[in-house]
Amino acid sequence: GGCILFRDCAFHIVDDQRFRNALANFHRALKPGGQLIISENFLHFKGKDQTHFVVRGLAEYEQALAAAGFRIVLRKPMFHLLNQPTDSRSAWLWQWWALVQRICGKSHAAGGLLAALVYPLELLLVRWRSEGTSTEIMVCERV
Repeated sequence: GGCILFRDCAFHIVDDQRFRNALANFHRALKPGGQLIISENFLHFKGKDQTHFVVRGLAEYEQALAAAGFRIVLRKPMFHLLNQPTDSRSAWLWQWWALVQRICGKSHAAGGLLAALVYPLELLLVRWRSEGTSTEIMVCERV
């Protein structure tokens, strides 16, 4: 079947038709059972588009993937605390992220230490939670 990794770039395809064309091209490139692996935020609410990127929600991805001939087999969070919580409206998480940015902005060493201290908790959250607060990984199978 093969495998294609579509990592942290789909949001730069700002034209919806070109986005659908990319999914169709991936479908043609894979044999039945092949996997398309996507990393993206898969927001549960509409985000704010910019001129150089578009924010597509989970529902929009689900529809586009089904139309292109893919079946989603897995979606798991990659981050909870160590990335901007773009898929969360939690004031606590946004305050945490502001603190992370302040610490990392002062010193690379301090940012590295913070990440090393938080990483074990990050791993637990990624393992236990089914929904992420930012980037998630989605595995799709060509049908």
